Amino acid sequence: MASRQNRETINAVAQLFKLMMVINIKLGRIRTLKSSPDEKRDGTNDEPAEAYLAGLIFERVDPGYSSDMQEFVRLDTLAERLKTKTTVSHEYMVKDGGWCRAYFIKINEDEERNPYEVIFAVENIDDEKL
Repeated sequence: MASRQNRETINAVAQLFKLMMVINIKLGRIRTLKSSPDEKRDGTNDEPAEAYLAGLIFERVDPGYSSDMQEFVRLDTLAERLKTKTTVSHEYMVKDGGWCRAYFIKINEDEERNPYEVIFAVENIDDEKL
């Protein structure tokens, strides 16, 4: 019963996002929770997380925003940025002109409060921007 309720809760939250994945920062690995149907890269293979995120930026992010997004998704600085926070986010335009907001959400941390596992999620915010 609790397992079904947890799935229902996760599915309800997942409706907010068009992409969701768990990233293990220490191992540099990803596990896709949700991807859009037109997504060419699903993150389920052995591709390192940084390579996956770089490819995602190249494929989806408007070139005028790609430099800022590359900085946002740097996993080597993420632990420090999340040390005293639960989430960090960044807004950007996609290649088709729409707006999105990307999040890193801390889900697990070590005994020194350094996050080692996060959710990376992307939300469409066109309506909010208009």
